[in-house]
Amino acid sequence: MTCSSCLKSNLKQSYTCSLCHHILCKNCTQFLDNTSFSFLEIIPDNLKHSTYCGSCYDSTVAPAQETYNITLKKAENLFLFDKGDKQVPLIKRSNGKITIENCEDKQNAVLKLAFLAAQKKFNAVVDIERFTKKLNKSGYQTTLYGITGYPAMIDESRLPHS
Repeated sequence: MTCSSCLKSNLKQSYTCSLCHHILCKNCTQFLDNTSFSFLEIIPDNLKHSTYCGSCYDSTVAPAQETYNITLKKAENLFLFDKGDKQVPLIKRSNGKITIENCEDKQNAVLKLAFLAAQKKFNAVVDIERFTKKLNKSGYQTTLYGITGYPAMIDESRLPHS
């Protein structure tokens, strides 16, 4: 076996690019963690793999990861308004409610909700409701978190300054 990238031969362990199926050595393989696109609602098939050659990684994964990171940064700065909040300078509210369920971490549930709203080009989430679900697994109690809300556009200039 020969690495198709560096042409090293007699590989003790080889990997295969999941897209182009070229054989690679460990040094030439780009590995992708299965949590790399964890906030996406639907992960495209070409991003679900764990091994890529440099070329496929640069042409497929890197641009998607850049877009993902930009959206994640926007999500971290989204405005969040709970259901009872008053004085929300609302411009437009989506009719589509976003629901996040079965998250093991409360902050991840909120961030995933914000990410999905940012992905739809909104700058806020309104009418947020949080809920928990208690589970007993093999004698241990676990709490799963959920959150719902509506993506919205708000007028940032009309927000009360603190």
